[in-house]
Amino acid sequence: MSVSGTFQMQYNNLAQRFDRGEGESALSSLQQLLRNNRSQALHVAQIKYLLALWHWEHNYFKKALRYIKQALIRLPQNQPQYVLALLLLGHIQNSLANYSAAIKAFWSALQIAIQDDNRKAIAQAYLGIGEYYLINNEAHRALNCQRNAYEIAKESNDERTLFKTILYLLQNLNNQSLNDEISPVLNDGWRLSKLIHIEQAWLSELQHHTGVHYLALGNIELAEEYLRLSLATNQQENLLWGQTQNRLALAKVLVQQGQLPQAAAMLESTILIASSFDQGYLQQIICQQLSDVRQQEGNYAAALAAHETYHQLAVDYQIKVKRSLKQLSNKQLIELDRRQELINYQQNQIQLQRKNEILQNQLNNACFDALTHCPNQRELKLNPPNAQWMYLFSIDNLASVNASAGFVAGDELLKDFSQQLRELSLQLNAKCYRWSGFQFMLLSNHAAPENLIDILNTHFSVCTAQLSLISLAYDATATHFNAQPCWHSPAGSDHAQS
Repeated sequence: MSVSGTFQMQYNNLAQRFDRGEGESALSSLQQLLRNNRSQALHVAQIKYLLALWHWEHNYFKKALRYIKQALIRLPQNQPQYVLALLLLGHIQNSLANYSAAIKAFWSALQIAIQDDNRKAIAQAYLGIGEYYLINNEAHRALNCQRNAYEIAKESNDERTLFKTILYLLQNLNNQSLNDEISPVLNDGWRLSKLIHIEQAWLSELQHHTGVHYLALGNIELAEEYLRLSLATNQQENLLWGQTQNRLALAKVLVQQGQLPQAAAMLESTILIASSFDQGYLQQIICQQLSDVRQQEGNYAAALAAHETYHQLAVDYQIKVKRSLKQLSNKQLIELDRRQELINYQQNQIQLQRKNEILQNQLNNACFDALTHCPNQRELKLNPPNAQWMYLFSIDNLASVNASAGFVAGDELLKDFSQQLRELSLQLNAKCYRWSGFQFMLLSNHAAPENLIDILNTHFSVCTAQLSLISLAYDATATHFNAQPCWHSPAGSDHAQS
């Protein structure tokens, strides 16, 4: 194996360990790999990217920024990892409250991804742009970006990217209490979690969103169960953002349980955790929630103090956001608005497509019998076949079966007979319809074969239904057929009649 091939194998093994949440134990091996490949710029860039990712996930943002910049300097723009490095740069800059630098990174990544038709990277870039809108208090626009990312990720055939978009989307849907939309997205997340390997941090986040959803639905017991499962993982992995989110939600659970002092204590300790990494965004949310809890306790002095802290944090945070976003040019802001209009158009198209699919399904259901799944008279009228000959079968003992054995037995008789009739339709080159409650019709382009009676006797020799058949030239305008039966099934008589 070549030197490059050996490196790639070692690097991929380490990357998989990071994905499995084993980054702490893999760090020393990664550092050794870096020392062994100092002279290979591309290899160094790949390692620096992985180091940046680990440090960002563990809240070492300044180190992460240094590593990702070193990676980008060495990565050629035509390398697939270049766009991934740009995306990571955007997330790191967001964590450092460098919001204009973050949106520029996401925007650059989006342009490259669109040019390369890289659906995975397009989806992730829209997630990053959505973060910009959240920071700028435009939750609706953020939600449009996240919905768009979710739909694009479905097309990417990359299940990890799809899972990531699900987590981002759930966060915003829960914040806006869009419960009807949350349930199918949650189900999609749990389905994927059973199909692919996901790291504990992602599973913990899915548990958190599930708990928050149950809390919104009023199921306090399940909400607490999922939130505490998530908190335990986040504490074990030392994931401070996740712990903060868990504790905010658990404080609401405690309020619902009437444990106001415990809820206040949890929020106060959460402020300390958030202050170690947060730029003010989370702390203002915590203080606002703490003020509400103190007010419910009747401790108005503490409520006022928490509210004043919230107000100061909110003002400082908005100043910080505006100062950062002023670095964006008018041209960039106009392009973002144009891109948002495009997303709105795409979302409207998706909604229209879904409505059309629902209407088409309703139409299909109206044209097919629900029990036997055979097309019915409505389908026959809407899409009349080019038929010459008709076979109209009647189940003569259906009423007596319903009366003596019940309608369940009657339904089973209908399903069994319709299956046998479909098999016969292949032999007679015909199409099968349910004509009425006890009648089925076969339509064929060909006249009845001379040995029709033998075919029927053989085919229905073990049929429990008592059948009679009218066979004649097909008249599309007829609604009733008064001709005499030309055949009775072996179960309906001692012998066939010609």
